Amino acid sequence: MNFVAGSTLLLAAWLVKLIAVGPPEPLPGDWWYYLGGPMGCVFIGIGALLVRSLGVLLTGLGMIAGQLLGSLALDLVLPTPGTVVVFATVAGPVLALGAIILTTLPWSRGLLKRS
Repeated sequence: MNFVAGSTLLLAAWLVKLIAVGPPEPLPGDWWYYLGGPMGCVFIGIGALLVRSLGVLLTGLGMIAGQLLGSLALDLVLPTPGTVVVFATVAGPVLALGAIILTTLPWSRGLLKRS
């Protein structure tokens, strides 16, 4: 239902723009511009499967840690002009990985109870 409502709203907005501004420019011909949609579908599917086995907290932490590690790798391997890797840039992924480790530790229920 979410996709139906979203698609309907986008179609209505596109029709209003079409009437107000006219037809759009032709779409770009570079094939790799169009990989975002399929990659997003795969991302959502894998996330749904991981939540089922790992739980929401660990899956969310893993996704965040992966994004932070990926952005750090891009900053180190393919930096854009003006990119500066500072302590906070490295501390973010390290803290996310630490949160994953903390989440996966075998906690005893007896340690969490208060006397």
